[in-house]
Amino acid sequence: MLLTSKGPECNPLTLAFSGDNLSLESLFLEEYYNSSLKTVRISLIIACILYGSYGVLDALILLESRNVVWLIRFGVAVPTIFLGFLFSFSTYFKKFWQETLAICVLVAGLSVVAMIIFAKSTIIFLFYAGLILVIMYCYTFLKMRFIGATATCSTIILCYNIAAIWLVNTPLHILINNNFFLLGANFIGMFASYTAEYQARKNFYLFILLESEKGRVKKINRKLKNKIRELREASEKIKTLKGLIPICSYCKKIRDDKGYWNQIDVYISQHSDAEFSHGVCMECMRKYFPEMYEKSAVAEKPSKDSKQSPIN
Repeated sequence: MLLTSKGPECNPLTLAFSGDNLSLESLFLEEYYNSSLKTVRISLIIACILYGSYGVLDALILLESRNVVWLIRFGVAVPTIFLGFLFSFSTYFKKFWQETLAICVLVAGLSVVAMIIFAKSTIIFLFYAGLILVIMYCYTFLKMRFIGATATCSTIILCYNIAAIWLVNTPLHILINNNFFLLGANFIGMFASYTAEYQARKNFYLFILLESEKGRVKKINRKLKNKIRELREASEKIKTLKGLIPICSYCKKIRDDKGYWNQIDVYISQHSDAEFSHGVCMECMRKYFPEMYEKSAVAEKPSKDSKQSPIN
């Protein structure tokens, strides 16, 4: 998986992650479902209420055909949408949630087409407006993915035209007018759905990129902390002599911070990494070991014939 600041690599038609970002697809679908579930349930309930409320309009303008229209509306469409809502609480909904929403939209749209076919009234030609509501609802509130929403709404428009041309004998000018608005609504919905899904994928991609950068920064911080700890441990081991050191003018002992007097070699060893190798200087040898001094002096005295200067 290659993450760059240039943005996600997606299929231009289906918007699915592709190429180096292919492994993100399953993660996105999981996150998209979890973030959409509550909205989907609310949208399905609202859809039931809205779809059923138009039954009042049926009673006002379809006096002769209202029973048929009500049968389609309340016997087919509303129950199907409500069953979709109930199914959203099932463990299987996660696997088939896009297909379930597509069925609900198809039933809602094709029910309007069925009303147009069976209602015996010229006012029924205006029912195409109900399809516009179904189309816009599909592309926006239901959280359907772009490719599925486009296929579903295009199927509804195709079925409407089949019914309007061969089953209802819709006048040509009305058919052109209705298709003008239906196709326009479909195009706007497609654009909105495409933009929304792409933005959702882009936000998800940026979130993954941010989490990856956070992980990288944390890894660098851990390394820095380890280095700092190593430096601290090293600095604790390094002891330096600085400042004024109180030393006896006679015995040359040094007083430490606790007030104790220590031999100079002991003090330096405790306050630095220096180690002492003891020996005897010539003056002390002459004072304490005169016999060894005489031998050492004779050995170190240069011969008369030697042209070399004494070693200081």
